[in-house]
Amino acid sequence: MQWQFEYLLGNIDPALIRDVAKLDDESLTLTMAGVICQLVGGLKSFPSKKYRSSLAREMIARGIGTKRVLELTNISKRTYFNLKKEIKNGKEN
Repeated sequence: MQWQFEYLLGNIDPALIRDVAKLDDESLTLTMAGVICQLVGGLKSFPSKKYRSSLAREMIARGIGTKRVLELTNISKRTYFNLKKEIKNGKEN
């Protein structure tokens, strides 16, 4: 457990926190979800791909731009466009 705390502590970016503090509520929520996905991605017991895809799906449905979705969720472009296609066709995961 100690190494997990140290991992999280080592990945906190004060500059990002200052930038996030300037965002509106929706942007703040989406940004923090992206940051959490990045942080927990280093923990092997956490299925981060599933959560990153879910977050990306939600962001795409809300009309967030491609670049921002890819930046916050760290998914591949192929995954992004597959999710976008699923949303367009009305499919749920």
